Amino acid sequence: MTRNSCRSKQLRKKKLKRQVTVEVIQRLTEQAPKVVLLLRRLIHLKQRTKTGLGLVLLMAIMGCTSQSPRARFLMAEKLWQEQRYEAAVAEYDKVQQKEGPSDLGIQALLRSAQTETLFLNHHLSAIRRLNRLLEMKSGTPIAKDADKLIGEILFQRLEAYDQAITQYTRMIEKDERDPDRPEYFYRVGKSQYYLTRFNEAAQTYEALIRLFPSSRWAEKSQYDLGLTWSALAGQRQVRGESASEAWKTAIMEFEQFKKTYGQSPLITHVEFDIASCYEELEQLTEAEEILSRIKFSDPREQALVDQKLNRIKSRKTQKNLKE
Repeated sequence: MTRNSCRSKQLRKKKLKRQVTVEVIQRLTEQAPKVVLLLRRLIHLKQRTKTGLGLVLLMAIMGCTSQSPRARFLMAEKLWQEQRYEAAVAEYDKVQQKEGPSDLGIQALLRSAQTETLFLNHHLSAIRRLNRLLEMKSGTPIAKDADKLIGEILFQRLEAYDQAITQYTRMIEKDERDPDRPEYFYRVGKSQYYLTRFNEAAQTYEALIRLFPSSRWAEKSQYDLGLTWSALAGQRQVRGESASEAWKTAIMEFEQFKKTYGQSPLITHVEFDIASCYEELEQLTEAEEILSRIKFSDPREQALVDQKLNRIKSRKTQKNLKE
């Protein structure tokens, strides 16, 4: 073998070593930011002690495989961004097991619960995680986040309205200074409505309006108060009970909404609801007058108005013929 060929072979080996080194460093850097600092220290060690490159890389790999909880948390976040949610939860769990009730451990526990309910539909497992968090961090800001997420899961995801009422009632009583209390009241009222406990829902909405008149939830509650009395009237009709007073109360609540929130985008819907109440009370002329003024921008909603208006006109004609 000639001297030039030997030299060429040695150069190729050196080039290959450099390529491998660069690739390993890139992969290690992607795994955890701390590896960059680790590699710098190890290279400095190599220069001082003439340690072989292979041993330096082995030490770096060993340092990387025994990841710190912080590095694992960053890895979990990266997996989460890549939408590899189950793998992310597994990494969050490792962080939590290692860190326990520390700030990082609690953050990992919250993130795993959020991921389970939002992306994996593991709602009951998420609630168990959140309850563990509450046991460790009761009374802290992150505990409030956990409480709110439990309420959201029960109300929105599981539609477990009885349990949602219990959860939000507990949150209402926990801290009178909590700025989110109006929302909790509203969720209680809405849950009662969905359970067809209309009298209770009406009382909850009335309490919200009285206690938090300037909140955005007061506007929602005033509108829902009219809907609740309408639903109660319909319920009484089905049972064969007198419903006229409930229909009149619904009209009164809708009129109160118009008076208080005259610029609301819901005004047109409120007018339609009032007309519907008058129709149920057989006050067809009043219903017709209101419906004739309504103009929805949505063709589908306007079609419902026109359909109801035609029905009322037909009923009035039949009524006049009988008279």
